[in-house]
Amino acid sequence: MPNERYDPMDLKALRCFEAMAKHGSLTKASIELGISDAAVSQRIKKLEKYLGVKLYESRGGRVRLTEAGAHHGLCHAIVRRNHGVRRGNRR
Repeated sequence: MPNERYDPMDLKALRCFEAMAKHGSLTKASIELGISDAAVSQRIKKLEKYLGVKLYESRGGRVRLTEAGAHHGLCHAIVRRNHGVRRGNRR
């Protein structure tokens, strides 16, 4: 049985959510990240469970962010900051 716990320091789920929010699509997010739609969805579900809020609704292949999900600016900043730190560009 896979470990269902979410590691808050694992930024993969935040990257998935940020890409999905940017594109408005799980499929386009999966293409950008080079992983399956199912992997994107599973990571975001774990993030939702950890946060205790629904971040998006899906209809007809398109996603609509919930009110909680619409506050993804913080997520975007965290992901971008992490990429900069990894490359040694501390700001």
